[in-house]
Amino acid sequence: MDRIGFVGTGTITEAVVSGLCTLAEPPARITVSPRNASRAESLSQRFAQVTVAPDNQAVLDASDVVCIAVGPGIANDVLKALNFREDHIVVSFVSTISIAGIRELIAPARHVCRMVPLPPVADHLGPITLYPPDKKIAALFGGIGTMTEIDTEEQLYALWTVTAMMAPYFGFLQQMSAWLEARNIEPQLAQRYVGSMLHALSVTGKQVGDGGFEQLIVEHSTPRGLNEQALRELNGAGWDALVCKALDLIEDRLNGRADFESRLRQSPSPAPSRTKAIRNE
Repeated sequence: MDRIGFVGTGTITEAVVSGLCTLAEPPARITVSPRNASRAESLSQRFAQVTVAPDNQAVLDASDVVCIAVGPGIANDVLKALNFREDHIVVSFVSTISIAGIRELIAPARHVCRMVPLPPVADHLGPITLYPPDKKIAALFGGIGTMTEIDTEEQLYALWTVTAMMAPYFGFLQQMSAWLEARNIEPQLAQRYVGSMLHALSVTGKQVGDGGFEQLIVEHSTPRGLNEQALRELNGAGWDALVCKALDLIEDRLNGRADFESRLRQSPSPAPSRTKAIRNE
């Protein structure tokens, strides 16, 4: 279990490897694929445990636990080209291939689970979702985040869906920062202020009590105050409904209930962001 391999060396692999290598007791050996050569080389230079394999098959040959961290669009082709051992333990980070689908692609290996780590695991922060529950994998990766083991693939998809809100979250921060910049606030000051405010609120959110987020809304909304008005204005514009609609569409994609590529072709190009408009003024 001390030999871990990563097929795919993107942002999530970099975060997971960084998290593992900075544990008090890191794995003895980590092998990464060379697909992203600069990122793979950077990891090997930063951490003595990390070796860059010449190809994906060499990752498997050097590993007992194999993490699949390639994009959904190429996962089938990548896995079909590899020869797994029966004793391999496979951990899939791929969002759109079910447990049953992964098993078909990794035969004769049978021990497989799906895991959803997020970029903050590099700093030992944030949730990690694991399906099905697996004591060995939970123990191996649990130190880099808050491990949540769940019982059904439907629950996995629901939790995975909300991870799609990371980019919108940072877009929200950027919109506030850009609004401040348009009022002659220096960009670094604006970004530092907004980031600090949202960081503090995130800490409060993690400590949510029995009253849930609804109670925090009440506590942060003075009657007829600024926060009450902002929430009312946003909800009146359909902000809450838009969030739910986006999450519904993401969940449909993960469950295979929607033709994402067809929808992508039919969707209009995103409107220019307020950020770009401000910076062009």
